[in-house]
Amino acid sequence: MKRLVAIFLTVVLLTVSWSFEAAAAEVKKEMRAFSLDLFSYLSDNATEKSLAAKADEAVKFATENGFSAIFVKAACSGGSVYDSQILPNAARAVTKCGDFDMMAYLLKAAHKQNLSVYAVLDVGTLEIDGYQPGENDPAVRFSPWVTGGKFNVGVPQVQSLITAWVREFAASYAVDGVMVDGFWYEKNPQDEWMVETYAENIEAGDYRRHSVDTLLLAMKAAVKEANPKALFGAATEAVWASEKENPNGSATTGAQSYYDNFADSLSWATSGELDFLVPKIGYAITDDDMSYRTIIEWWSEQVSASTKLYTANMADMVGDGFEKKYEIVHQIQVNRNHDVDGHILCSYEALHDSSNEIMSVIAPLYTKDSVFDMSANITVKKGFKCTRPGKSTTVSYSTYYITGICDPDLPVYMNGKELTDIGSAGVFGAFVDLEVGSNVFTFTQGSESVTVTVNRKETTSSSTTDKISGMFPSYDDFIYAGKETTITCTAPAGATVTATLGGKTYTLQQQKTASDGTAVRFSATITAPDASSSGKTDDLGKVTYALSYNGIKSSYTSTGKVFCVGKNARAAVKVIEPLGLGTVYAKADSNSDVTAYLYTGTVEYITGSSGSFFTLPMGGYIPKASVDPVAGKVDLSHEFTKATLKTYDGYEKITLTSDRRTAFTASMTEDKLVLTVYNVTDAAKVNVAGSRVLADCTVTKKSDSVTYTFTQTSKKALWGYHVSYEGNNTCLTLKYPPTISNDAKKPLSGITVIVDPGHGDYDVGAWGTAGLSGPCEADLNMAISEKLVKKLKDLGATVYSTRTTEIKTDFEGRLGFSDAIKPDFFISIHHNSVNTNVNMGKPNGVEVFYHSPINSKVFAQNLVNKLH
Repeated sequence: MKRLVAIFLTVVLLTVSWSFEAAAAEVKKEMRAFSLDLFSYLSDNATEKSLAAKADEAVKFATENGFSAIFVKAACSGGSVYDSQILPNAARAVTKCGDFDMMAYLLKAAHKQNLSVYAVLDVGTLEIDGYQPGENDPAVRFSPWVTGGKFNVGVPQVQSLITAWVREFAASYAVDGVMVDGFWYEKNPQDEWMVETYAENIEAGDYRRHSVDTLLLAMKAAVKEANPKALFGAATEAVWASEKENPNGSATTGAQSYYDNFADSLSWATSGELDFLVPKIGYAITDDDMSYRTIIEWWSEQVSASTKLYTANMADMVGDGFEKKYEIVHQIQVNRNHDVDGHILCSYEALHDSSNEIMSVIAPLYTKDSVFDMSANITVKKGFKCTRPGKSTTVSYSTYYITGICDPDLPVYMNGKELTDIGSAGVFGAFVDLEVGSNVFTFTQGSESVTVTVNRKETTSSSTTDKISGMFPSYDDFIYAGKETTITCTAPAGATVTATLGGKTYTLQQQKTASDGTAVRFSATITAPDASSSGKTDDLGKVTYALSYNGIKSSYTSTGKVFCVGKNARAAVKVIEPLGLGTVYAKADSNSDVTAYLYTGTVEYITGSSGSFFTLPMGGYIPKASVDPVAGKVDLSHEFTKATLKTYDGYEKITLTSDRRTAFTASMTEDKLVLTVYNVTDAAKVNVAGSRVLADCTVTKKSDSVTYTFTQTSKKALWGYHVSYEGNNTCLTLKYPPTISNDAKKPLSGITVIVDPGHGDYDVGAWGTAGLSGPCEADLNMAISEKLVKKLKDLGATVYSTRTTEIKTDFEGRLGFSDAIKPDFFISIHHNSVNTNVNMGKPNGVEVFYHSPINSKVFAQNLVNKLH
């Protein structure tokens, strides 16, 4: 559901945090482009009018959303979008539209709007699948030179043919640049004949790489000769080589262009021959062995100063490969942090599809000169339109709150009835009831009118399907040797379903009677196999499901893997949260209280499972999505061999020396501080003789934990605490209370405050009533924070803000900054959001969250009392 805005404040005194990396103050001029496949529009039904409309639509989209260029696929599969004289097959797609030249039309329209146009020429791949090639088709005409559906670029005649094709295109259109693609080999090419014919005294792989390099330079020369102003670049696969195969490679495990495609893209990056290079990266930042961040870090260190580094980012994988719409935004941020020169979002169709909401989260990246330029702008654009929904939407609930922008001085009518929800900034809202089916609402103001449609789906108690879904396990999970466990999934009633795990296949039974095709649960209770050895946990891999229904057989694979815990073994997990902290909840519910945090990299045993959570020895619940099971033999026992206490200006720190990071819980009362560490078999006692805030320390040992109980020198002698790691050592930082100033004009002198305007950068938070035409939550948070910072400084406080040009504003940067400053107060400003099926004209008020039940709670209550 979409989110809209009402106000709340978040207040904490000290936060768990870790080191941070400073980010660049400004985003340099970057390539902001999307790819456009003209071939997708060339069909038997295409007309000159429809093609022109598609081109105009793409140019308008680029202009309105802050793009600087369009990368147009103009040649691929042995064809092109113009009437080529080199490869006659190209004409077959365009003759349906007479003399209309969509490429020329798009180029003219884009240049009129100051947009750059780059042609993407896939010169190696031939179109074989999907249609019956004629005798004049390149795949047939040049079949002796074709290997595995691609031109064999080791053949001299192929190099001449492709070079002439590229030269012809460059001479035909005044494009701003040309990017060549697909001019390398498929993996394991069957072209021994080519090597024997043309390679003399050279190894086959080296000859293939030499051929690819030769063709690349020939295409560059052809482009520069035909169009001297055009930039020339090349696409490449994401990885040149793995460091396991080549010491100069990246820390990745996927396909390698150097070995698999015989494309030495590293030499292209370092030689300075290219104007730009574009790795095509279809991997998420959180991918273990092919992390987007790892790939970018490697490429950014390779390119020469004269070669621009752009990335091809797969926006069309959002929802199908990338779980979250923010993935592309995070990737762009990684680019900016590593001085990448720009990005090409693939593709226009994915960006233009409003259902995936990609542009709604990318838009803030393009609306500011700097991603760190966060001075508040809370104005609403002038105009009259609906912002939610823009034109239409489909929902399953019975009510909806429609929003829009308007002239605040004139009445707004919905279906002839005057609205009461009109804001002074120029926004309006209408809470409507929905009937099942199509609900049409027409809004008018003066002479302007806009109509939106809200379609309400009819909810049914049962649905039909012809696929398998809801497969066990949804997350990586454990089973226990010799114990019963249930394998389950949802499939169509009347189907036959089997599941294969660890090499053994089980037949699942339908769990309730239903008409054929109804989605029902299937399950089988099995006895888990023995692990490979006692005291060990085995990784059995994912569960493979087979479905036979209506004569059609299909297979599916579970999202999670199964780990079998052997006899005398304990199941253990490792925290993998990319933001650095795994949250432990009081209940198996992410809306319940937070009881502890586990740092990324921490390994801890589990005691059980509850839905999508594992239970921990400390008594809390951690989401299965936040951890990875640990295979093999696991022994987490360790000791604290030494304990030291040092005092500093404003705080003191206790360091507990160990060879392993430990899971912990900590809590504070008015006179005690309790730290419990797990899997510790012996622990050194802390000598508190030099402490300003601690009077005593006792150590209590249990079978699987050690508890340090610190007694304060007096009630509330301790202002706050923070537990962190330095290497494998556990550190407890103790904050002294601030000193109150006697200066009536500057009562906060000596007080340090961090003000955190929530969200920012690529993260807009919640969208407001005005949608893209007005401030988002991040803007409103900033507006309030700016006033708060000024007021606190006027009262004498030393104030830091997490959203300035000096501070990286992601989660890691905020917490790292807090750890470095050690403020007396950390105040985070946010606005609440509500669902679109709620009457948004009613919520109001202030909500304050606090971290510590001692000092933080008092401060939070005082804020609520004053603000109400």
